[in-house]
Amino acid sequence: MSKPPQKKFINEKEDTISEALTGLCQTNPSLQILKHQQTVILKTPPKNKVTLLCGGGSGHEPAHVGFVDEKILHAAVCGGVFASPSYQQVLSAVQEICGEEGCLVVIKNYTGDVINFELAAGFARSQSGLKVKTLVVADDIAFLQGNDIHQKKKEARGLSGTVLVYKILGAAAYKGKDLDYIQNFGEKILKNIFSLGVSMSSCSLPGFAANFQLQNDEMEVGLGIHGEQGKGRQKVEQVCQIVQEMIQDNFLKFIQPQDKVVVLVNNLGSCTDLEINIFAMEVLKQLKGHNITVVRLIEGRIMTSLEMHGITLTIQKLEADLEQEILEYLDLPVQTKHWNISTPTQETASIYKEPKIKPQKSYSETKKHLSDSGEKVKKGIAQIFSQLIKLESHFNQLDSIVGDGDCGTGMARACQSVLQNLDFLQFDKAFASSLISLGEIIANNYGGTSGPLYGIFLSEASRELKQDIYENKIQDFCKAFNKGSEGVKTLGKTEKGERTMYDALHAVSEKFENLVQKNPNIQFKELTQQLASMAQQASLQISLIPAKKGRSRYLNGKEIGEKDPGCELVATWLNILAQIFK
Repeated sequence: MSKPPQKKFINEKEDTISEALTGLCQTNPSLQILKHQQTVILKTPPKNKVTLLCGGGSGHEPAHVGFVDEKILHAAVCGGVFASPSYQQVLSAVQEICGEEGCLVVIKNYTGDVINFELAAGFARSQSGLKVKTLVVADDIAFLQGNDIHQKKKEARGLSGTVLVYKILGAAAYKGKDLDYIQNFGEKILKNIFSLGVSMSSCSLPGFAANFQLQNDEMEVGLGIHGEQGKGRQKVEQVCQIVQEMIQDNFLKFIQPQDKVVVLVNNLGSCTDLEINIFAMEVLKQLKGHNITVVRLIEGRIMTSLEMHGITLTIQKLEADLEQEILEYLDLPVQTKHWNISTPTQETASIYKEPKIKPQKSYSETKKHLSDSGEKVKKGIAQIFSQLIKLESHFNQLDSIVGDGDCGTGMARACQSVLQNLDFLQFDKAFASSLISLGEIIANNYGGTSGPLYGIFLSEASRELKQDIYENKIQDFCKAFNKGSEGVKTLGKTEKGERTMYDALHAVSEKFENLVQKNPNIQFKELTQQLASMAQQASLQISLIPAKKGRSRYLNGKEIGEKDPGCELVATWLNILAQIFK
């Protein structure tokens, strides 16, 4: 049974390339499409200067059409998705942009590209008398093992280093260098450009299913930009381990301590900025550990593989005699939005600044000496937060159904922080103040909405309580719970019946008042059991009503019958409290 095609924002799959190029040129007034050729050119190509052309299969955007710019490429020829353009398309583009100074055709080292682009260049020379030279980019180091790896590199695949090559050579052309110089300069820099890819997913051509499968716990190192097989598959690791293996097992064959390098961190398609920034951080840190200086960093979506969730790392070693010129060309400002270059720092100390006003804690970080009864209170509080940590996955699962899936993570983070700071709180003689501090810790570490709400709950509750915990009566705790609940209502701008944590707090608060009115001397054991039972009932009842607040309100009734994580959390910590008094 064939797998269904992956979802894409396209019309007819046969029109994908032509419509994408149309949209590109409609939003970039300096560009034109060469009719019937799937080629993007500059409206006004330079006169009396060498021009540059590159191309290949589509699906790698922004490469190459996104780099058609007066200081980079002057034409980009597009084949079908992952399919080389015909030699006729390439020939037409060369004839269009080649002037008296000649044209350099930059080719990624894939069989289809090499055959069609070299053939077109040959016809341009023989039939049209044009000055045309070619440069084949082979920067993939995935399979370079054993002796004579530098010679074998000429047979490697072309990856994201291709963009570095034509950015440098395009700038040289803009500066007025002649064709022979540009080609020779290209041959020199190619010797020192090395790339390696790693991916955690496949990709899918428009209208088709994924072209290969990786298991949820797998990644592939060394794969090509069309999904070609890499060095091998292995278990997913933390990014620090991935970068370490890429550098130590591969790049250190070509770069050594004391070297200066340019680094390109290329998003193969669907990696988030969070991931790209973490990857870049690791590269900078680990190269520094090898005493290798990164003088320029380029990052972003440069040469993609459709929606592949992966990264290509490209490192260019700077030879002393070429360094100044290479950096001049890389730094030359361009119009395209896809070129993001910086001079990074490999020192982390310099990137941090102390705030003008440091956040003040409501407690001092000195260990407090508690009475025996105070220690019991602290032990009970620790028990509540310790047990909640074990329920992280449970609450994430609840939240994934009706929210964004992070309720448990935030809760566990806040609980861990509370446990780390319990020794600093004076629960016996400064109970009310300790509740304020507890709320502060939760608010600062939980994240999202729940943290501040629990912060206000404890802060408002503390206003009804005395500092010495044993001077507080049942009635004081009742008033405190009610005051805290009303604080949640006010800050959350919510009302009863809107399916929020306030619903559970309100139900418990009402039950609390009723129990105390009927029996002012009720024992904590009975009280907490009845409150926990009330919270469980409230959570169940609330699951049956539609949401009017929070992310659940966008589910159009699908939340009905599902537990609300906020209400369930109230029921859970009250149940743990009841078990302690039991």
